[in-house]
Amino acid sequence: MTFKIEITPENPKGLKVDLTAEELTQKTQDVARATADKEAWIVKQNKEKTDAKAGNDKLVALGLSQDQVTAMTGYAPPSVRYQQLIDAGHTAEEATTISGYKPGE
Repeated sequence: MTFKIEITPENPKGLKVDLTAEELTQKTQDVARATADKEAWIVKQNKEKTDAKAGNDKLVALGLSQDQVTAMTGYAPPSVRYQQLIDAGHTAEEATTISGYKPGE
């Protein structure tokens, strides 16, 4: 069973107590809500990345240079962002972690 630690003046180090049925129900609901919120956030982040790349690609296809598109939108493809990070003094590992770009792949 799931438990909680109750700290009281009589038990300053805490006492292990089983959750009530109501507390267990609430915990289950909280975990389900947090999981759904996290999944929704991931979907939103992925959509924003996909939309940014699609918009970038369309502007480049219209004849703008990547530098012009980045200046207008702030979006830089992962390979460009990686190089910007390297130029700014980051290690290759740091640049890969931040940009998500792995040279040679």
